[in-house]
Amino acid sequence: MKKLFTFIAIAAVAVACCNKPATLTVAKFFENPAALVGQETTITDVLQNVCCCCIAIGTEEQKLSVVPPAETKVCKGKIGKEITVKGIIKEFVINEEVLAKFEEDANAQECAEKKEGCLQKIADYKAKFEAEGAFVDHYYMEATEITFKDACSKECCDKKKAEGEKEGCCKDKESKEGCCKDKESKEGCDKKCEKGETKSE
Repeated sequence: MKKLFTFIAIAAVAVACCNKPATLTVAKFFENPAALVGQETTITDVLQNVCCCCIAIGTEEQKLSVVPPAETKVCKGKIGKEITVKGIIKEFVINEEVLAKFEEDANAQECAEKKEGCLQKIADYKAKFEAEGAFVDHYYMEATEITFKDACSKECCDKKKAEGEKEGCCKDKESKEGCCKDKESKEGCDKKCEKGETKSE
């Protein structure tokens, strides 16, 4: 009987693992984000925005902030493209220490208009903190990997760099992920290329 219960328990764990989706969308993630905090998670969705220190993926109505790896740069030309990010989910908690830091930074602002906006936001945070105590303001991901659906493969791009050709965005039938040649010629693209590059032969 003991062996039977052990077998059932192992089977249940196996089923739970198998049922866990390998990749989530942003909408699926936000169904229960707290359950994924601290876990390595993979999300595939659309790149919505790029700023100096993070990117936003998802839809206009529902976005997730992602902090790219230090060595990874995402250009604005990729906005609207499908992107896959893998990393650890974090939660940003508003507490006394964070509020004090926010207030210090706001008071250091030279622009009066920006300073006023920051202080108003802090006042809103303080009111909620006094009513509820520490609370989660938002969730975000610290990414370890970022890939695009139509990105060049590293092998192809390294080859094109060695040959002195321009990196690009077009596919090639053999590797499925290829590179484009130059800005001048507009022929040979499987898909619309950035800056008019053409597919490598």
